[in-house]
Amino acid sequence: MSTLPASLDATPHSAAKPLRVDALRGLIIAASWMIAAQMTVQWFHIGPLPFSIIWPANGMAYGFVAVYGVAAVAPAALGVLVWNLAVQQQPLVDGLLGTLSFCLSMLLAAWALRRLRSAPDDNRTAVRDALQYYGILIGLCIPIDLALGIAQYSQTQVWNALSLHNLLFIYGLSAAFGVLFFTRLTELTIRNVEARLMNASGFAPRPAGRRPTALRSFEAVRRFFECTSSTQRRQAAALWLVVWASFTLACAVLIEHGEFTYGNALRYLSFLLLAIVVFRFSSGFAHLGLMLTGVAQIALAQQALGDSTSVVQYWADQAVMVAVFGVISLLGIATIAEQRWAQRQLARQAHEDLLTGLLNDRGYARAIENTRPRPSAHLLAIEVMQLGAIEELVGLAHRQEVERAVALSLQEVCNDDCSLARPHDGYFTLVAPTREQARQLAEHVWKSLDGRRFQFEEHGVWLHVAIGAVPLRPELAASEQMALLALATQVAGDRFDHRIHFSHEEGESLIEERRAQRRVISLMETALHAAPWENALPENGGISGFQLFAQPIVDLHDASLISFEVLLRWRVDGELRAPATFLPLAERHGLMPAIDRWVLNHTLRQLALYPAALAHIGKVSINLSGSSLSDVQLLGDLRAAVLSSGIAADRLCFEITETMAIPNPDKALALLRGLREMGCAVSLDDFGTGLASFAYLKAFPFDMLKIDGLFIKNLARSPQDQTMVAAICAVARSMGLRTVAEFVEDAATIDMLRHHGVDAVQGYGVGRPEPLMTALANLSNTSSPTHDA
Repeated sequence: MSTLPASLDATPHSAAKPLRVDALRGLIIAASWMIAAQMTVQWFHIGPLPFSIIWPANGMAYGFVAVYGVAAVAPAALGVLVWNLAVQQQPLVDGLLGTLSFCLSMLLAAWALRRLRSAPDDNRTAVRDALQYYGILIGLCIPIDLALGIAQYSQTQVWNALSLHNLLFIYGLSAAFGVLFFTRLTELTIRNVEARLMNASGFAPRPAGRRPTALRSFEAVRRFFECTSSTQRRQAAALWLVVWASFTLACAVLIEHGEFTYGNALRYLSFLLLAIVVFRFSSGFAHLGLMLTGVAQIALAQQALGDSTSVVQYWADQAVMVAVFGVISLLGIATIAEQRWAQRQLARQAHEDLLTGLLNDRGYARAIENTRPRPSAHLLAIEVMQLGAIEELVGLAHRQEVERAVALSLQEVCNDDCSLARPHDGYFTLVAPTREQARQLAEHVWKSLDGRRFQFEEHGVWLHVAIGAVPLRPELAASEQMALLALATQVAGDRFDHRIHFSHEEGESLIEERRAQRRVISLMETALHAAPWENALPENGGISGFQLFAQPIVDLHDASLISFEVLLRWRVDGELRAPATFLPLAERHGLMPAIDRWVLNHTLRQLALYPAALAHIGKVSINLSGSSLSDVQLLGDLRAAVLSSGIAADRLCFEITETMAIPNPDKALALLRGLREMGCAVSLDDFGTGLASFAYLKAFPFDMLKIDGLFIKNLARSPQDQTMVAAICAVARSMGLRTVAEFVEDAATIDMLRHHGVDAVQGYGVGRPEPLMTALANLSNTSSPTHDA
C-alpha cells in the first residue's frame, strides 16, 4: 500500500526528523516528568505503599523521545534524578540506579524508533506500525527498565510487602499502562504545539502547492488532534466528555457507598463510550478518550480496593480487563485512522496533481472560484513546448523529471496565494494579484525556464515555454476563464521568439487575435493546394502563396562548385514573410508535413525546368521538419517524386535541424537511412545549440553538419567561438563529415574558417537569398524555363 503519512497518529513511522531541544524545552521535559510522577504517587498508590499501578511519567517520556529523539533523554533523566533524590529522598545508590535504568530504556527507545522510521515502506499498514511501535516500547524498553529499576526497591517496604514475582508484575504493568495511555497522546500533543510555534514564527519557506514535509506533518497532526473541524463534531465531542464524566462520577458514588455490583456494571458500560470515541471521532481525540477511560478504570479499581495490600489477584483481574480494552482500542484507532487516511488521499487526489503535488485541473478551478475578486488580478499559464517530442527523445521518466523541475522553479517564485497548479501534462497555471506582478512574474519565468538545458545520459533537451495571461473575471465560470487562458497560451506559443502574450493589451481582443491566427492557418492551407507557378512567379508576388528562394553555399576548396539551400517564403497581403513568422504556427497546427512535401515537390519541378543549371550545381539542400521525420509515408512519397522529376537523387541533400526535437527517433533513423540508400545526402543543421548536440551525430547517419551561426557571427573577435569551431571541425573530420558554416558575412571570417578546415560557407557575405527560379535562370543563362509547366 502507499506510504502512510507521518501525521497518522496510529502510525508511529514519521518522515520528520527529530526536533531540537533547547533549554526551555529541556526544562519542560524534566518538569513534566516530575509533576506526572508526583501526582501518580499521590493519587494512584497501592494502599500504604509508595507504589502505583500506573506510571504515566515514563510513558510521557517515551512520547518526548519519539518527538525529540536522543536529545530528550538528558533533561528527562535529570528530572528523574532530582525527583528520586530530592522529592522521594531515596538513597544515593537507589536514586542513581533508578535513573540509570530509565536512561538505558529511553536510549533504547530512541534507537529503536529511529530504526522503525527508517524502515522500508513496503507492505506497511497502520496496524502493523502500531504493533511495532508499542511492541518496541513494551516488549523491549520496559524489560530493560524493569530489570534494573526493580533493584532500587530492595531496601524499602515494597520489597518486604510483595514477593519478587508480584513486584515484577506490578512494576511492569504500571509501565505498560503508562505507554498504552500516555506515550502516543504525549507525542501528538507535543507535535501539535511545535506546529503552532512553527506557524506563528513563520519558520520554513512557503512554496505554493505543498509545504515542506515536516511542516505538512505537523499541520496534519494538528488537524488530527483537534477532534473536529465542524461545530457539530465539537458539540459531539463535548457531549461525549459530559457523558464520560457522568458515568465515572456515578461509578465512584456507587462504589463509595458499597454498591460494587452496580458500580462495576457502570464501569463496564463505560467501555461502550470508549468504542464510540474510537470509531466516531478523530484519532487524536480517540487517544484522549482512551487515556481518560483507562485512568478512570484504574482509579475506580483503586477506590474499590481501598487500603488493602493483598493486591495481586485483584489487580491481575483488573489489569487484564483494562489492558485488553486498551489494546483493542489502539488497534481500532490504527484501523480507523488508516481508513480515514485513505479517504483523505482519494479526496486529495481529486484536487492535487500526483506528479508535482500542485493543484490539478479540478483544484485550480475551485481555487479560481474561491479567489477573492481583485480588479487587476490575472491568470497565468506556462506551457512546456514540444513535450511529446521530449518524451520521445528521453523517455517518460525523464519527461516527468523535467516537469517536476519546472514545478519546483515555479514554486520558488510563487507564494501560497498564487494557487499554483498543473491542470495537465506540461501545462502550469497560477494567479497573480495584479497585472504588473503578472508581467514581472511572466518575464522572470520566461528568463529562467526558456532555453534551460536538461542533460539525460546520452541525450539533452532544451526547454522552451509559452506564457499566456488573461484578466481574472469573476463574472465568468472557471471553465470559461481556463478556456480563455488556453487561447492566450496558444497565441504565445505560435510566436517565434518572445512567447509571452497578455490578452486585452493595448485594446486587443483575445478572440480577435485567435480569429486572425485561424485566418493565417486557412491562407496557408489554401497556399498548399494552389497552382504551383502562381505562387512562385515574381510577377504574381501580390497573390497569397508560398514561394521558394535559394541561398548559395560556396565550397572553399572549389569556388566554382555552387550548392543551394532552398528557403521558404510566404507572400500574403502583398508582403513577403520570413519563415519565423508563420512556421511556428504551422508546426503547432500540424501543417509541417504538408509544407515539407510542397517544398520538395515544387523544388524538383523547378529544377527539372532548368536542366542546364544542374551542371553548375553541387547539392540542393531541402529542410525537413521534426514531425516529417516521423512520417512513415514520407520516404515512399519522396522516392516517387524524385523518380517522376528525373532529377538524380545524389543532387539532393536533406537537412534536419538540431534545435528541434525528433518525436520518434527510430522512425527518423529509418527515414535517414532510406534517403542515403537512395543516394541523397543528409545534413545536420544548426549544430551546437540545440536539443541533442553530439548525441545526434552518434545516433543518426549524416554526411555533413552545418555549424550554427551563433559561433560564426563574432568568430574573428571571439576566442571562445574560435575554440568551439575548431572542436566541431575536429569532430567532423574524425567522423568523415563535411562542414558548412552559416551566417558568414565578411572575408575575414571566410579566411579564418578556411584556416580551421571548414569545407563550405553560407551567408550574406557569400550571397543573399533570391527566388529559386531566378537563381536557376541565372545559372543557365536564360530568363525563362525550357518548357512549360
